[in-house]
Amino acid sequence: MFPCVQLRLPAGNLRERSLRQIWEESPLWLELMHLTMNDLDICRTCELQSLCLRCHGLARLEDGDLRGPARAKCTEALARRQVLMEKGALPQDYPVPRHLSAVRPVGTGVE
Repeated sequence: MFPCVQLRLPAGNLRERSLRQIWEESPLWLELMHLTMNDLDICRTCELQSLCLRCHGLARLEDGDLRGPARAKCTEALARRQVLMEKGALPQDYPVPRHLSAVRPVGTGVE
């Protein structure tokens, strides 16, 4: 049994243990359930945190680090920032986080 399609780390085997046992006792599940923004060094200080739909599985798949940023989600958050700035919902000088300064959303002419 895997936590999700992106996070291909086994949490347990349903042929050996019940779903309840895996859910309550698997070290992987326990780690995932207790991860908070404070555990994510880059994400916890990111200005786009409120625009991001971060995924632990994608972060691990992309860079091998469950606690690192998921670059695909960072890029999506950057695109949301751009749209919100264009619609006037965010100020034009809304900051781009340092870890994303080299990334630009599609359609800005600076790809």
